[in-house]
Amino acid sequence: MKDAKKMIEQPLHLIEIILLKHQEAILEVVKEQAAELAACKATILAGATDTHEVADLRKDNERLYAELAACRKEYEELLYAVGNKWPNESRHQTALRYIRAAEASANAMACKASK
Repeated sequence: MKDAKKMIEQPLHLIEIILLKHQEAILEVVKEQAAELAACKATILAGATDTHEVADLRKDNERLYAELAACRKEYEELLYAVGNKWPNESRHQTALRYIRAAEASANAMACKASK
């Protein structure tokens, strides 16, 4: 019975670690992109009239939307790595719970190992 439990918990633990590592990176990139998009929008609204400046803004905007789409795709990949979401939870909530449980477990194991 212990072996069966270990076979189930081990892949879940790996998924939790992957989710944690990627979620932080994705959130950081999304924050940066949101700031860049806001700056581009502010410049456009301020009345950018130089055609080179407008062309550069369009390129930046296209690049940022492409990066955002890539981040969204990675985030969705992480969310759908959650095979079975818990009742009354979104996949995001279940993934976050898995990550927090994995972190708590890893911290507990680190504490035991240091004793």
